[in-house]
Amino acid sequence: MDLQRGLRDVLFSRIGKAQRDPAIKLVSAVVEASRDFEWCVRVAAGSGSGKDKKANKKRDEDGSRFLLIVMNLSCIELIMHLEDKSLEAVADAPESDRDLLMSYYVVLENAVTYMSSDHDGAIGDDGEEKPQLEDVLDEKQRQQVYTALKNAFSAVLKFVKEISDSHRSLLEEKDGRSRTCNQVIVATIRLLCAWLAEESAALRDEVYAVLPFVTRVAVQTYEEQKEEKLASLSQTCKNAANSGTST
Repeated sequence: MDLQRGLRDVLFSRIGKAQRDPAIKLVSAVVEASRDFEWCVRVAAGSGSGKDKKANKKRDEDGSRFLLIVMNLSCIELIMHLEDKSLEAVADAPESDRDLLMSYYVVLENAVTYMSSDHDGAIGDDGEEKPQLEDVLDEKQRQQVYTALKNAFSAVLKFVKEISDSHRSLLEEKDGRSRTCNQVIVATIRLLCAWLAEESAALRDEVYAVLPFVTRVAVQTYEEQKEEKLASLSQTCKNAANSGTST
């Protein structure tokens, strides 16, 4: 609860980039560690029943504000990081900026997955019933979140389209810059696929335009990972055989 309260205090304050960025990275780290966006929703849903109706109302309002701030901030900052940027520009940005972009990716990927799932009656790892988004945000707030997400993924699609116009698939060079570019491509497509898995109707024309590129990258990464695993398995077998021979 201290972590939740601290993040609320930070994000509800008039803060600058120096305070905001670490706060979002911390939110991302908690979401990634728990492998579920439930933590953010549970913060918003509050805890404990209590008899003080005024205190409960204030808690619920703060919870809704927390979730809205995390979602809106992630969407807005993602757009600012990707809008009118080339792949190389994103890859050449300071490492702290790339880490921050990945934090927004983590938050939004998990948010989309959680928001589109039915948690009615589901039990979380803490033994408590998972909160529904309807328990936290009213219809108007949910529409605001959806609009923010749609704008964010419109920027993601535009970024992927620009990449596909200049690169057929992943970069084949093995230098550090190319590896960074490939990491950005894979992470961006992973985020995009999380959205497409849940929202297939929005931005349909933009999606059709990037599907060939997305498919090529998916096949390429699958083949590369398969080769790496086969090579690792082969080496393990050789080591085991050599160990058996030596004994």
